[in-house]
Amino acid sequence: MNIILSPRKDLTAQAMLKQQDIPCISRVSRDFEIVFESPSPTMVGVVTEWESKLLSARAPAGAGGRYTHYRPSLICLHELEDGLFKIVSLKMFYESFGWLQIIHNGEYSTPGPIWDEDV
Repeated sequence: MNIILSPRKDLTAQAMLKQQDIPCISRVSRDFEIVFESPSPTMVGVVTEWESKLLSARAPAGAGGRYTHYRPSLICLHELEDGLFKIVSLKMFYESFGWLQIIHNGEYSTPGPIWDEDV
């Protein structure tokens, strides 16, 4: 899974993208976007090579609204080329489960126990 991002060229933005567990927001509708609000101004990247079914097996969708997923997240990136990054790690936060690992070592993680069979 990759992300297309046109990062700002200032030193703060460049340094942030090299960090581990960068705070962001995951927004999923027809497109999957990652929103970086810090450092300001906001940067938005579009995720490529993702599958809705695989994502939903690891992170439950919300009910109603514009986005199926709109979650605080932590992401680690590896720059492949100018404007293209590999997603090395992605976690989404859920009040009921804590941090759910979506991507680990560049691959979809093993789905966790998020579904209650009795429901």
